Amino acid sequence: SLILALSLLFSFSSCKDEGTEETTSEYEEMTEAVIPGGSISVPYSSEDSLNPYYCTTVLNNALTSLIYRSLYRLDTSFTAVRELAASESLSGLFLKVFITPDLVFSDNGMLTADDVVYSFECAKKSKIYSPALDGITSCTAEDTYTVVFSLKSEDVNVLNSLIFPIVKNSTAGSVKKV
Repeated sequence: SLILALSLLFSFSSCKDEGTEETTSEYEEMTEAVIPGGSISVPYSSEDSLNPYYCTTVLNNALTSLIYRSLYRLDTSFTAVRELAASESLSGLFLKVFITPDLVFSDNGMLTADDVVYSFECAKKSKIYSPALDGITSCTAEDTYTVVFSLKSEDVNVLNSLIFPIVKNSTAGSVKKV
């Protein structure tokens, strides 16, 4: 009877409904849709802000990642990947991040270390980003394209915390701005 039960179990596990496709993984690879001369609609909450430091809905928070870039982003294995950062140097309680030069905002203003410092200060006050930045005490501009983060303690994974959106200096001061 044990052999009969096992054979039934294995026979049912290989069945497939004729009306469905068999998939080999939980996630299917998605390709980019090309819409020549078309447009795309993106849902958002008009009751909420698109300011990444003031938005409160999950929908608008997800949308800000399409609008703003960060020094780093996390890949699928949660490893920090450079986005606006050109390189970094970690030494004890100090992390230097060198920003890719000649990057511009949508208004053609240059991205500088002052913008990163300002964004860090906004992120530290934000409900969304402040928990990830708890191990970083300060951020200062060393020169036009270099910022220095001071850490509370040594942290080899500190780059994973630098995923906050970079906004232009003095533009994220209220819910409506940015």
